[in-house]
Amino acid sequence: MASSIKLLSYYSLGALIFVLVLSVLLKKIVRPITVIIVSITAFFIGLSTAGVFQLAITIMTELFWRKKGAVTGIVATAAGLASIVMPLVTNWMSKSGNISINFIFDAFLSITGFIAAVYVYYRYGKLMVKGKVQTGDTRLHA
Repeated sequence: MASSIKLLSYYSLGALIFVLVLSVLLKKIVRPITVIIVSITAFFIGLSTAGVFQLAITIMTELFWRKKGAVTGIVATAAGLASIVMPLVTNWMSKSGNISINFIFDAFLSITGFIAAVYVYYRYGKLMVKGKVQTGDTRLHA
């Protein structure tokens, strides 16, 4: 009980500090519409990222159902590494002074991701028949 009250206190303290900092920022630096746009954009980016992450875990655990824990760990580790490494890589690339290299890099990653998604879709269709995995082991479907 005491730890839940402590957690609620931290939450309330964080909310209070954020309100105070935001009020100072709105008064001196940032326009309110900017905060709204950034919040909405962050919401949709988070929504799409979480959706893709959940779909990746779902498909990978269906394909590698015997090692669900390991597959979930690999997908989560890859997502975590990407969230740390990619900003460092794009920062390093932008130091050349040519910011367009980041957009080219993003296009390359998007095309690579699309090709990988098409391949997974193709393989998923081949391996799954009416919701059952094609393993050759008849005991699995009994």
